[in-house]
Amino acid sequence: MYWVKAMDAMEHAVMQPAPAAPAPPLPPGVDRLLALDELRAPDGSLHPHWSAFLASLERMGPDEVGRRRLDIRRLLRENGVTFHVHGDPSGRHRPWELDLVPWVIAPADWEQLEAGLTQRAMVLDLLFKDLYGPRMLLRERVVPAEAVFSHPGFLRTCDKMHHRGERQLVFHSADCCRDPDGRFRVLRDFTQSPTGSGYALENRTVLARVLPDVFRDCNVERISHFFRAMRDTLARLAPRRRDDPRIVLLTPGPEHETYFEHAYLAAYLGYTLVQGEDLTVRDGAVWLKSIGGLEPVDVILRRVTDVLCDPLELQEDSRHGVAGLVEAVRLQHVAVANPLGSGVLENPGLAACLDRVCRRLLGEDLLLPGPRTWWCGTAEDKRYIFEHLDSLKILPIAPQHGAPVDGWRLSRAERQALQRRMAAAPFLFAAQEPLEPSAAPSLPETEHAPLLSRPVVVRTFLTAKDDGYMVMPGGLTRSVGNEHGAADEPLQELSQELSKDTWVRARARAQHVSLWTSSDVVREPWAVDNVLPSLAAENLFWVGRYLERATACARLLRVLANLFNHSDTLGPETERECLPHLLQALANLTGGPLPASPEELSQWSEQELRALALDPQLGGSLSRTLRLLASNAYAVRDRWSADTWRVIDAIQEHAEALAGYSPLQEHAGMERLQAILDLLLTSLIAFTGYTMESMTRAVGWVLLDTGRRMERGLMLIGMLQGALAPHTPQQLSESVAQQLMEMTLSTLESLITYRRRYRSQLRLEQTLDLLLLDETNPRSLAFQLEQLRSHMQALPRPRRSSRTSPEERLALEAYASLKRMDALELARYSTRTRRHEVLHTFLADQFRLLAAMSDAISLSFFSHAGGPTPLARRRATTL
Repeated sequence: MYWVKAMDAMEHAVMQPAPAAPAPPLPPGVDRLLALDELRAPDGSLHPHWSAFLASLERMGPDEVGRRRLDIRRLLRENGVTFHVHGDPSGRHRPWELDLVPWVIAPADWEQLEAGLTQRAMVLDLLFKDLYGPRMLLRERVVPAEAVFSHPGFLRTCDKMHHRGERQLVFHSADCCRDPDGRFRVLRDFTQSPTGSGYALENRTVLARVLPDVFRDCNVERISHFFRAMRDTLARLAPRRRDDPRIVLLTPGPEHETYFEHAYLAAYLGYTLVQGEDLTVRDGAVWLKSIGGLEPVDVILRRVTDVLCDPLELQEDSRHGVAGLVEAVRLQHVAVANPLGSGVLENPGLAACLDRVCRRLLGEDLLLPGPRTWWCGTAEDKRYIFEHLDSLKILPIAPQHGAPVDGWRLSRAERQALQRRMAAAPFLFAAQEPLEPSAAPSLPETEHAPLLSRPVVVRTFLTAKDDGYMVMPGGLTRSVGNEHGAADEPLQELSQELSKDTWVRARARAQHVSLWTSSDVVREPWAVDNVLPSLAAENLFWVGRYLERATACARLLRVLANLFNHSDTLGPETERECLPHLLQALANLTGGPLPASPEELSQWSEQELRALALDPQLGGSLSRTLRLLASNAYAVRDRWSADTWRVIDAIQEHAEALAGYSPLQEHAGMERLQAILDLLLTSLIAFTGYTMESMTRAVGWVLLDTGRRMERGLMLIGMLQGALAPHTPQQLSESVAQQLMEMTLSTLESLITYRRRYRSQLRLEQTLDLLLLDETNPRSLAFQLEQLRSHMQALPRPRRSSRTSPEERLALEAYASLKRMDALELARYSTRTRRHEVLHTFLADQFRLLAAMSDAISLSFFSHAGGPTPLARRRATTL
């Protein structure tokens, strides 16, 4: 059979690596060939718990396996699963990689790992309580005081602080592997804000969808009950309203490397995703700044490093925290998970004494030890580390003191320099023996090739409960290695590896468990929909604006590209006289510069046009607008459905195609640009359709549509100011005047309506009536102002307030000004000013009112500090 033979080929590849891919240097005494094989027993036979999965692969065959792997990549791309890698040359967000082959773990092995993880979490919880409480372990020298007090994770402001719940350490995560003897070991503990559970959930969701029959045949343990327990645990932490607490997930923002997981978990668990500026502390309590006013917060699930959580009492230059949060926790007005100060437990120096801590606190040996560790703060350990520096991994106790170093990779001079650093401050360093993880099968990149064997590490997750801890029956497995299984990098960071789902075989038939329970509180729709954080509201508003700006710019570009392509049909005179008007309109839409004189304009070519529209450095260019649209949409990705996100992904692909469209390529004609714009417009229209048909008409949708209507009005004004208002059609030939009105109507998606309604030659007064005054035309200015007037009334207002808000007054003023206008008066030409004076004044006045309305909305809903946020001030300049 194919896959059985593939196993033999895999074994041969592992045992005999090709000379073309040399393995990296190893510490003395370590041999990669000693790594445990997860698939095979020592006698070469396959482990029984792998048999069902391999049989399923055999039934599928290589071609079907290849097709399903493509399905995995497609689903991950469409779902927007990414990992932000700082300094990554390939782009800001790296796509998430998921192996089709999971790591299958036998029930007995998992029970061993589960028992060790539970014990370890209990030890760390008791250690945390002691370090911030009586400090008995420090007085008895079970834990060296220097290892604790020299670590930046020990927060003195949190000393003697009491937290709700029996278990102070609410969540725990650990990277685990099996050593060559088959024993599970912990490589690293995560106690601040354990990361990866969201990725593990997404891996499970995707793989269960791609391999539903295989998942069922293998009888895999479900992980949904872990997240259900997680929700229950967080609810019990609430100091008040424990039956219906308000829980928020605090994220550093879209630029954080794991922001996808933050948004994904918030949407999955039903929590509000917030950033530091969305929260404020008043009267010792934490409040959410929603557009409906301040809402009390009971529990904060944080994904922000603890020292950055409060710029008032912790790191003063933090931009991600909430001033006064420590005091609110101290007063027990809010609960934070994990508690502030838990970062001290990630100190590698504590790993050297954790076994002693376990015996002192629980009276038993550690069931799940880590690699043998030494702390340089004691004379004996320091001497051993210096004598064996070339065979140890050197670990600074905190990232501030440097990155981990493999002693065997250092040159003689580098080793001496490291020894000098360690001698100057030995308590800042620890060392570990290298550990070779076990190897599990992985699908190779080459189709129809045998499975490869790569080292694997699983990140496990635990949540506290009343009687101890619950371990997620699975986890986030990661594997690295070249084509021959050699691991080139340490398995520490999520961004470096191929991820795998972790399948724990159940002893009995695995039962599906819903995340929601019958005891969950049923809330009124308005109570949920109107609690919209100010920053999320601002992002939704600008998603609407950038969506319309991109659509208008793309439509005008398509008209201009068609003008260049068919200039011989229109005639050189028509092209020469139409081009300045359309380029002026494009400059109005993009904010780009134009040549100072008509002579310079006449020398413009396609290259200048492309640069004006596609230059990513130009503030209002199409490329720049699409980038801002994607950025703002990503910042509120927990608000989009899966189908909507697929459309956003398609928009990003078209934006990349535009970015790669070089105006210097002679072979890249306007036809290619038109094709890209056609696809882009289709995706932009689809995005608009999803937001109109799928979003509830709550306050988030109102703000998004407000942005759309406001920007559509501004773009319409800019188009008319460039194409029709500056000059009079009477000064131009009849053909040029007709062509300009036709292009304007086409750009504004109203040409078919005009022809169907008037059935006559294009006339300026009829064109202006359709585009400005017709309330039945969804593209007209009157329609936008009517919608804005309605939206201003739908936005939340202070209770018992009968006053008209500034944005409502501006909307009424703009609407009243428009209702006083007449199409014939707007079309009247002034021989004195040589332009349509009434039209020019009217458009300028409407632009001013819309811009002022945007500022008023920013002041009212995007900031509760008496002025617009920095983001609002910055964006207002692009109006």
